[in-house]
Amino acid sequence: MVENKNNIEHALSVMHESEVLKLEDLLPNFDGKLTISSLKNDICSALDDYKTRIEEYRNDLRESRQSSEQVKEELREVKQRCIEMEGRKTCEFCNKSVLKEMFYLFPCQHAFHKRCLFDKLITVYEAKDKHRAKRLMDYKNDDRQLDNILTA
Repeated sequence: MVENKNNIEHALSVMHESEVLKLEDLLPNFDGKLTISSLKNDICSALDDYKTRIEEYRNDLRESRQSSEQVKEELREVKQRCIEMEGRKTCEFCNKSVLKEMFYLFPCQHAFHKRCLFDKLITVYEAKDKHRAKRLMDYKNDDRQLDNILTA
C-alpha cells in the first residue's frame, strides 16, 4: 500500500518514466484516504490518452468498413462481368468446339477445354517442376482448387 505523499510522488514519477506502467495500475495500491485532487493532472492526462486511442480505433474501424464495402462492391461487379464470344469458338489445343465440354475463356479471348488445359499443364510441369505436377494431380478431382490453379 502506498501511503505517504513522498511515496505517492515517487510512484507517479516512476509511472511517468515508464512506457508500460499506467495510472490505473497504481490506483489499487494507493491508500483509500488519497484525494482525487492530488491525482487530478494524472487522471486528466490518462483520460486524454484514452480519448485519443478511442478516436484512433474509431478511425481504424471506419477505414475497415470502407474497405469491406469496397471489396463487396468489387465482388458484385465481378459477378456481373461477362465475356462475349462466337458460338463456333474452338479450343486452342484440340481445335474442337469449346461448347461441347467445360472450358475456360480468358479476357484475351483464348479458349481452352478444362481437360486440354489440365493435360497441357501436367505435361509442362512434369518436365520442369515435378512437385507442382504432383500438386496439380492431387487437385484433379477438386474442381474449385483446380479452377484456382488453372486460372492463376
